[in-house]
Amino acid sequence: MKAIIFDLDGVLADTPYIVSRTDRAVFKSLGLNYDAQTYKKSYGSLTHEELIKKTGEEYFNITGNPMPKNTRDRLVEECTKGFKKELTTCIGVTEILPTLQYPMAVASNSDQEHMHRKLNICGIEHHFTPHIYSSELVEKGKPAPDIYLYAANQLGTLPTECIAVEDSPSGIKAAVAAGIQVLGFIGGKHCDEKDAEKLKQAGAYNIIQDMRELTTYL
Repeated sequence: MKAIIFDLDGVLADTPYIVSRTDRAVFKSLGLNYDAQTYKKSYGSLTHEELIKKTGEEYFNITGNPMPKNTRDRLVEECTKGFKKELTTCIGVTEILPTLQYPMAVASNSDQEHMHRKLNICGIEHHFTPHIYSSELVEKGKPAPDIYLYAANQLGTLPTECIAVEDSPSGIKAAVAAGIQVLGFIGGKHCDEKDAEKLKQAGAYNIIQDMRELTTYL
């Protein structure tokens, strides 16, 4: 093993529970009511663009009108407020990163600007610079393997020489499709007891819930 590639949201930065709560509040103001489990299952792994498209169709079916044009901006603005107020790293992240003596990258479906913002708020951006990669840089986001193949190439390693850490089935599938061994991570506040099995079914070769457990697999 020569390099480590991390997903960002729910792996390094504990963002998903903030995003879920905030997005659901914005949608509730528009008349779309999603409970936490429904949101997680149907929308939790979508980019904001994908989210707006999917919820926009539901909004149109209810109201007969297109989704308000400022909805994406509202989602981004409210999430950013939440991040600045309460975002932290996931369990074990700040402790383990300074000890890892491997080339490391972040590979995420989040856009580049937001990736840097979240990493900066968490105080861990310097561990990965310049290897911070958004699916904006490739043709297809996760679950396609493109972003993992890109990150491995930028690190100067073969995919088979990397290990990845992911918290979602789509991310697991992306890493596996790239030929990368991937650990499932369930240390985010959005995870529950059912997630470990879902990640294994998607192709994770093992599960960790504290990032300090990563050293066992290096």
